[in-house]
Amino acid sequence: MVFQHLSVRTPFDDVTLREELRQRLNQLPGVRIAAAKLTLRPGFPLTVLADADAREALLDHLRWFYDQAQLSAPDEVALV
Repeated sequence: MVFQHLSVRTPFDDVTLREELRQRLNQLPGVRIAAAKLTLRPGFPLTVLADADAREALLDHLRWFYDQAQLSAPDEVALV
């Protein structure tokens, strides 16, 4: 996870959102990202994704991530 790069991009420049993402990822079995890593680029073993439930949970967390990013995106203006 690239918390380092997220820390300078809206809305994840807010440490509380990065922390929520970290906590969500830590719900996956075998994933333990320390709070001290919120400004770094921690990873987790790909073997975590061997479990179908873990893969589905990761997809849920990534959907949440996407939704948060979309909430902060400016409305696109249609060019006529």
